[in-house]
Amino acid sequence: DWNAYKKLYVNLNTDLSLIGDNKADANRIENSIALTPRFESQFFSLYSPIGFRQLSGFNWGAGFRLGPIYAGSGTILSNLFSDDSKSADVYVGVKIPIYYSKGRTKKIKDRDGDGIVDNEDKCPDIAGIAENNGCPKEEIKDTDGDSIADDLDKCPNEFGIAENGGCPEVIDTDGDTIPDDLDKCPNNFGIKENGGCPKVVDTDGDAIPDSLDKCPNEFGVAENGGCPKIEVLVANSEKAKEVEKTLGSYAKIINFSSGKASFTSETFSALKSIETILQEYPNAKFNINGYTDSVGSEKSNQLLSEQRALAVRLYFVERGITASRLNAVGFGEINPIATNATAAGRQTNRRVEIKVAE
Repeated sequence: DWNAYKKLYVNLNTDLSLIGDNKADANRIENSIALTPRFESQFFSLYSPIGFRQLSGFNWGAGFRLGPIYAGSGTILSNLFSDDSKSADVYVGVKIPIYYSKGRTKKIKDRDGDGIVDNEDKCPDIAGIAENNGCPKEEIKDTDGDSIADDLDKCPNEFGIAENGGCPEVIDTDGDTIPDDLDKCPNNFGIKENGGCPKVVDTDGDAIPDSLDKCPNEFGVAENGGCPKIEVLVANSEKAKEVEKTLGSYAKIINFSSGKASFTSETFSALKSIETILQEYPNAKFNINGYTDSVGSEKSNQLLSEQRALAVRLYFVERGITASRLNAVGFGEINPIATNATAAGRQTNRRVEIKVAE
C-alpha cells in the first residue's frame, strides 16, 4: 500500500492458490491480482480496484467509505461497460477505526547529545559526527588511505576514487566505454546493445538478434518473438483430424470413479500429454465432451457428464490454458463406445472426448 501523494494511495494485492496440482477433490481459490488507486481522508474514502481473476478474467470495480460504513463492488464497472463479464459481486460493512491524538509523540533518545539518536549511534555515550555513525572523528577508519571511510568504501583495502565508490578507476580494456565487469567481451571492442560484444549475434539467421530472440536456435518470425510461426489449426482439416486422433488416444485413459467426477490415478499422465498438445496450438479452441455409463437415472447421468467435462476443463485452466479456448459440454449416457453390460465396458463409457472446435 503506497502513499503516492498526500491523500492519494495505490494498493497492490494478489491471492495465489497453494493447493497441489494433482490433488483431487480439493477446494481451491482462484488466482487473482488487483491494483487499486484510492483517495483516503479521515472520514471519507473513494477507490476503484482494477484486476484479473483466473477464471472470470478482467474485473473493474468501485467503492467508498463514509465514516465507519463502507460499500462497493469488485466488478460493477466491468459489468457496466462490458457484455463479456463473467462475475458480479457487491459488499457492505462497518469499519471501527482507532484514532491517536495529535499530541502523542515518541521521545527521542540521544544520550551523548550529538544529534544522532541512540538506536543509530555506534557510540551512544560519546559525542561524534554523522559521517562516522555517531563516533568521534578520530575513530574514522580508512584502511587504504583514499580519504573514504571504510564503512562507505566499496573497496576498503584498495586505494580508489570517490566517483567509483572508493574502488580503483573503472577498467575498460577494449575502450568501448563498457566497464570490463559489465562487458561480455572485455577484450573486443563492441556495442552496448550487444552487451559489449563486437556485433549483433543471430545464431539462427532469422534477422532477429539472439538478445531479443525468444527462440535463438530456431528460425522464426518477428511477430512471434523470433520463434517459428504458430500453425493455425482449422476444424475438420486433415491436420485437425490428425490432432484429434492423437488426443483421442490419450483421452481413452481419462477415466472417472463410478458416479463421481474425480479422476482415477492413471488419468494424470494422459492429462499432461493432452496439455502439451493444447499448448502447441495456442490459437485453437477445443470442445471437451463428457459421457457416462448407463448406471443411474438419465437426469443424474447428464449432470455427472457435465461435471466430468468441467473437471477436465478446470485441470487445464489451472495449468495456464486460456479458459475461453475450452468449451465443456456433457452428453450423459448417450453415444456409448462399449457395452454397458460389463464393468469394463461401463468404465470405458465413463470418458471425455476432446475435439477441435470450429
